Amino acid sequence: MASLDPKRTVAELKELRALTGDEHGAQRVAFSQTWLKARAWLRDKLHALPVEIAADAAGNLWATLRGESPRTLVIGGHMDSVPNGGW
Repeated sequence: MASLDPKRTVAELKELRALTGDEHGAQRVAFSQTWLKARAWLRDKLHALPVEIAADAAGNLWATLRGESPRTLVIGGHMDSVPNGGW
């Protein structure tokens, strides 16, 4: 599994910006074609990791990384943006 690397994280955010933004900012309005492109990009990134990937009935994408502990940590985020949003 890849180690934590803040530079990689910023590079991936810039990659997403290039894929789904324009000169005005992010264009990932929910349920738009650009938003779907962003979700496919994320799914491709997740496929490179040792995680279980699933989508629920509401369209949420879930990635589960099993560990040795029975405890659970849930972290959330979103791929959508307002029109011309920040990257």
